[in-house]
Amino acid sequence: MNEGLTTAYTNKGDKYLFLRKVMALPYLPAEHIASAFYQLHQQATEVGGPVLKVMDYVEKTWIHGSVWKPENWSAFREVIRTNNDVEGWHRRINTRAGKADLSFYVLVPLLRSEAETVDLQIRLVSENLLTRIHRKQNVNTHGRLFEAWDQYEDDEMTTTQLLRTCSHIAGLGPDTTTDAIHDEDC
Repeated sequence: MNEGLTTAYTNKGDKYLFLRKVMALPYLPAEHIASAFYQLHQQATEVGGPVLKVMDYVEKTWIHGSVWKPENWSAFREVIRTNNDVEGWHRRINTRAGKADLSFYVLVPLLRSEAETVDLQIRLVSENLLTRIHRKQNVNTHGRLFEAWDQYEDDEMTTTQLLRTCSHIAGLGPDTTTDAIHDEDC
């Protein structure tokens, strides 16, 4: 969705700071997302323009959408929040095939072979004999997120502070200590 916000976002001004909070909504508990969203939506209503159009889209698609609800996309206290696992699996299939862009008749036997190992993988994971490899940077990121979530649950951090902190930790933009225009708590 392009609402003419590219320049405003690139310049890292108020709209950028605001949109970072919107993009950090998945880091809230599912039951807190709607109320935080509506606090942000109220701020967008006061400003108007393209930011309000983005908020209307988020509301229709992600808050009250027929397919996605906050319970489906909340990443609160989740360790794995990316599609890296799927991409890794896809890379493994392509490597086993010796090429990418597999035809149907090459892909089906590979998928069958993968399916035959699922029971074993489930057993190994349940016995803690098979774990995923965690890069040092990801472990650090997860630790910082869980620390912020702990502070939030202990009422040591407001919703606005959590959104700002998570957007920084997750790499949604540089750290900012204040967001003067949109600093009310959600």
